[in-house]
Amino acid sequence: MAPIRKLFVCPLGIIFFPTNLNRALHGLFVIIPRKGEFRGMDGEMTNRCETWYGRRSTFSMFYDELLVSMNGWFSENYQPIVKMHAIIHLTGGSFEGKFARDILFPRGLSAELTNLWDPPEVMKECKEWRGMTDEECHTIWSCGQGMLVVVDSDGVAKVKFIALAKEFGIEARVCGLITKNKPGKAPTLEILSRFTGNTILFNAHGSQNTA
Repeated sequence: MAPIRKLFVCPLGIIFFPTNLNRALHGLFVIIPRKGEFRGMDGEMTNRCETWYGRRSTFSMFYDELLVSMNGWFSENYQPIVKMHAIIHLTGGSFEGKFARDILFPRGLSAELTNLWDPPEVMKECKEWRGMTDEECHTIWSCGQGMLVVVDSDGVAKVKFIALAKEFGIEARVCGLITKNKPGKAPTLEILSRFTGNTILFNAHGSQNTA
């Protein structure tokens, strides 16, 4: 199975790289029974888990060459092609942890992520099997997203980034918006779930699902 080759771009500075299948599966099998430990599961789900488990050998997707090229390290004058304000490696819990609590909230910033990539099919199946909520999925998994890059909100930066990513065989898209909070208003991170279409809201006090 080919790796997922997608990346996200968000205005006021954000770009996402989705995860490859290998990383997604390793993350899933932290809470999904490992091979040989499928006792108590029905036959169909046992077969599905064994099938997905066997696909973990799918080769990984790397973004390092694209990022160093974007940063101008291969150019004669070492000037960046597109200025990147932040790069976040998205693993389980990173939406709330690395992105919201470490980068956005301390600076009084909020963000809306409304155009993420769909999660891998295996995540959809495991979500249904475990009876997980959208909030739990985005707290435990990366939900198919691999990396987030913050860029300027102007159209030129986004077009350049998407074009260069394509040269490296990686798709890119605008995924959301970063905004400055009004005085007295607490920062938030809103995520439009690609599982159900519900909105997940992260703030300084935790998270919640909204319809």
